[in-house]
Amino acid sequence: MKMVMEEYAEENVDGAKIEAGYTDLEQKIEAAKKLPAQEGSHQMDMYKRFLNDANDFLGLLRKDKREGKYTEKGFEALSSQYNSTISSYNYFVD
Repeated sequence: MKMVMEEYAEENVDGAKIEAGYTDLEQKIEAAKKLPAQEGSHQMDMYKRFLNDANDFLGLLRKDKREGKYTEKGFEALSSQYNSTISSYNYFVD
């Protein structure tokens, strides 16, 4: 996610780098979803929230990729979701 954010912040966004970061993150999220769950665990709930936030990040990025536009407004939305995902991760690991 960090690499995507760094590339998105560039003046001339490299769509190929964004695509590569998107694909990598998508694969990691799908692999993480397949890990065995411990239902009823507070930690598991936090993990699911983290994965959902990461998936929401992908959704925002997918929209921008589809439109082929990397705008300031898109960066702000992605940045906000990035921060939410990092926050969810921090709750999960604590």
